[in-house]
Amino acid sequence: MSIFRLFIKVINISPDENFSLKSAEIRKNKDVTIRPMKLEEFDRVAEIYLNGFRNKYVYLVGEKYLQTAQNLYIKHLKSDKNIRNGHYVAMVNNEIKGICRIRTFKDPENIFTFDIFKSLLTLPILSLFKALFSLLTVDYIERCEKNEGYVDILAVDNTYRGKGIGQSLLSRADEECYKRGCTKISLLVVLSNFRARRLYEKHGYVPTKLYLGRRIFLFGTEVNNANEIIGFFKMEKNLEALQN
Repeated sequence: MSIFRLFIKVINISPDENFSLKSAEIRKNKDVTIRPMKLEEFDRVAEIYLNGFRNKYVYLVGEKYLQTAQNLYIKHLKSDKNIRNGHYVAMVNNEIKGICRIRTFKDPENIFTFDIFKSLLTLPILSLFKALFSLLTVDYIERCEKNEGYVDILAVDNTYRGKGIGQSLLSRADEECYKRGCTKISLLVVLSNFRARRLYEKHGYVPTKLYLGRRIFLFGTEVNNANEIIGFFKMEKNLEALQN
């Protein structure tokens, strides 16, 4: 049993009987092109990532150290080939307007390289502990089961939201995970992020687990009261329908 079970409450949610029928057909958007990330695109990808998860990083490191957080993400991209290979970008008019990162049960990941750990040590002590607690806890939560794919990141440029880019990225994630032998795909969504939950439900995801814990173990997740219990839904989608 992982030590993190001491800090996180896990509630299983039984999918309804139509779970296997909820997989949406692959959606295409003719104005959006999805392709693997290129090495020279690290900076733009990190920029969209940080803007998409800004609340999380303001909680972890504060406004003063946001650039440090962005640099850490770039180091993370450079340090692990599996991470780079799982990144996809959404192109609109030859510009990156969205990103997605997937991984599968076959993809090992090292979240703490020597360079990343050195960079973490430059943070204020409270930020360092927040980052360590949250990173290790969420790494435990996000571990893939056998035959499972996982959408680790989905972020869209603020000015391009609501234009189908998220759906196009999710569709590519379906395809890639299915090609890699996955029979289901999952993701985490913050309880208060109703807009994202609606997007995932439209795409065929259903909630299967609820994780609850103190904000220091879950990146703060948009809650102002430090003592309030917060959490994530784990949502899953069946990919077996893609073989038809």
